[in-house]
Amino acid sequence: MRRKILKLMLAIFVVVALLIFIGSFWGYVTFKKSLPVLEGEVQIPLLKESVTVYRDSMGIPQVVARSETDAYFALGYLHAADRLFQIDLTRRVATGRLSELLGPSTLYIDRYQRMLGHNRLAKKFVAQLAPQDRERLQAYLKGIAYWIKHTDALPFEYLLLRKEFKPYTMEELLSVLSFQTWFANYLQSSDTWFLQIAERLGSEKAKDFEKPYPVWAPFTVPQQNQFSLQTWLFKRYFSEDLLPYHMAHSSNSWVVAPQKSASGFAMLASDPHLETRRLPQFWYLCGLHVNAANLHVLGISTPGLPFTIMGHNGKAAWAFTVGGIDVSEIYQEKRHPQDSTLYFNGREWYRCQTLVDTIYISGEDKPFILRFKQTENGPVIWTTDSLKADYALHWAGFDVDLARSVEAAFRLAKLDNFEDFRRAVTSFGALDANWTYADIRGNIGYQLGTPIPVRPFKSTKLPVPGWVDSLKWQGFQPLEKTPHSLNPQRGWLATCNNKQDDANLDYPLMGKFAADRILRISELLSQNSKFSVQDMQNFQMDRVDRYHQRWQKILLGVLRQNGRYALADRLKKWDGSMESDSREAALVMLFLHNLKKYMLEDELGEQLKFLFDDRFEQIYLQGPDDYFDDLRTKDKIESREEITNRALQTTLEQWQDRPWGEFLTLTMAHPFARVPLLSNLLNLKYGPIPWGGSEATLNAAFFWEDKQNPGHFKAIVGPSWRFVIDFTDPDQASFVLPAGISGNPLSPYFFNFFEYWKSGKRWIVPISPEKIKQRAKFKLKLTPMTGVK
Repeated sequence: MRRKILKLMLAIFVVVALLIFIGSFWGYVTFKKSLPVLEGEVQIPLLKESVTVYRDSMGIPQVVARSETDAYFALGYLHAADRLFQIDLTRRVATGRLSELLGPSTLYIDRYQRMLGHNRLAKKFVAQLAPQDRERLQAYLKGIAYWIKHTDALPFEYLLLRKEFKPYTMEELLSVLSFQTWFANYLQSSDTWFLQIAERLGSEKAKDFEKPYPVWAPFTVPQQNQFSLQTWLFKRYFSEDLLPYHMAHSSNSWVVAPQKSASGFAMLASDPHLETRRLPQFWYLCGLHVNAANLHVLGISTPGLPFTIMGHNGKAAWAFTVGGIDVSEIYQEKRHPQDSTLYFNGREWYRCQTLVDTIYISGEDKPFILRFKQTENGPVIWTTDSLKADYALHWAGFDVDLARSVEAAFRLAKLDNFEDFRRAVTSFGALDANWTYADIRGNIGYQLGTPIPVRPFKSTKLPVPGWVDSLKWQGFQPLEKTPHSLNPQRGWLATCNNKQDDANLDYPLMGKFAADRILRISELLSQNSKFSVQDMQNFQMDRVDRYHQRWQKILLGVLRQNGRYALADRLKKWDGSMESDSREAALVMLFLHNLKKYMLEDELGEQLKFLFDDRFEQIYLQGPDDYFDDLRTKDKIESREEITNRALQTTLEQWQDRPWGEFLTLTMAHPFARVPLLSNLLNLKYGPIPWGGSEATLNAAFFWEDKQNPGHFKAIVGPSWRFVIDFTDPDQASFVLPAGISGNPLSPYFFNFFEYWKSGKRWIVPISPEKIKQRAKFKLKLTPMTGVK
């Protein structure tokens, strides 16, 4: 009997194993069918003339066409072939339709995006597109649709979700454009965070967390040599301190003039920081070439949009970082005590517009009916019954021309002078961006592209009374009054999300700015030497953290007060290195983390992780002292010394003289990596690996605490591409992506860039036709019909 049971179990095991093998093999074969064709010839009747797509050995495509419409058709075709699921997710986020694909867990995202109304803005401006822009966009959309219709299989995500790709429309494309301009503001804005803190602690307490840009921090635009008592006092007493800022997401870009360049030509370096833990990565690197239209451009685009947002055209190069300008306002609306649909507009009680929207949810029989109010100030995003108040959001994107943004985005590709550059980047809707510029003539420049609201009051993060007309925005600053610079005498310009200007403006520039990375790049570029391409690349990999050397000095005092003299002597020698093998880096970072936790977790709760270090630093050093009291202990009042010593004790218990890379790790994974068998079959996860850096290093690593492993951290944001160009030879421009050009895990180009990105190695991508052909590994011919060339 026992032998029969064993035989039966063995037979069942064999059958199950066989079924798993067959299923895996079938899935593998099906998934392979979704890979794009790389070489040969594909007939596409929609083309006017033949198009050639060259790919180099790293998979980077370059499109050579005879008309712009054919070039943009091919770009849409490539975006779909390599990143279709990314296009789909992005348009669903922008239009509030994620739940149709992913179910009820994403309903909160859809609700917020529907209230913001990117789709309503798109519907408003789609009819106002210029004819040439409309033609280009239509060609791009046709390219996406054609690949979908004729591919043997959609990407594996659709097979697993049992979904189809719904046609991508012009309105959705414009919604994505609006969303992308809003997203830059979302990364930097802390309006909603302050609103929640004010609700939790009260308005007066919330002001403790709102601090101005420090007087010691550099600006992007060179400042006039004006005497400042504050600056003088700082240098007199604190010149050896480096007090930086902290922010959530970031970017770096700098330009160097010929007099500071070893080659005698202008140079530009760019490395925007975005989420790096998710595969595929954000950007798509591609070249477009149309001789007849004077179009030769190489750079990165966002799948779903046909614009080369950063890159170069052989004559000029451009890049951007997030600006940090406050381009949104939260207005507190006075609600009628008896009728919640009425609000006071300063003159009379006025009825809110009530908008109704339907959100379909995968797996649910009934859709979710979204009802929300909108006042003349914007959509109501938050309501408090206790205060009988509604809070409406006004964003600069509600006031700008989205059709003009499309025209500006296409114009970028053909830039060849600074004035055209200025006009283009300041026409990008509500995109909150610092733009850098360099050209083959030796010019370097900077322009803030953000629409700067003209406020009749000193900006505050706290809600503004929505019923007072005199507190409403009065338009935007004109071009001539926006921060900009051309060919400064010092020979360089840099932007690292720091404040752009002050002395050259006759109005206060309000927003949320960083002051950490700009200190380091200013230090490097101010050296009395000329810089090479290798220097630019080395600077991008730099992991010296001047910010946490401020906390180094604070921790030194704490260690000595606790009799830890040997450890203090060792920490004193720390040079600010945040490499993964630095033990001192781990000690400082753990101390700061624990100190924030013990001091403010009782007041802020989950909001603590959004508190920036500059605000925490000032509260820790300057008070008020009641923040040191732990509200969770009712029978005692904790002091500064007690909380600080508690943080030190926990830090030493966690640290145990281990390096930073044992606490900070990086993992890159596709969302479907959570499925074990699939993850192993398709190699959907890489890591965790020991990592280095911080939010204050040029080679940045932004991280959050691992909830499953307290005192350890996961890197979530870092350089999303690296780009360096020296105009002595534009064909030698270097690029690197974090992962690869493809979103298909079965492609050899899904993760092939990672070792380059990790180590600092670069990949040369030329722009001239002859060099493109020389480096090509694959050649794909797209022809309208047999015999057409």
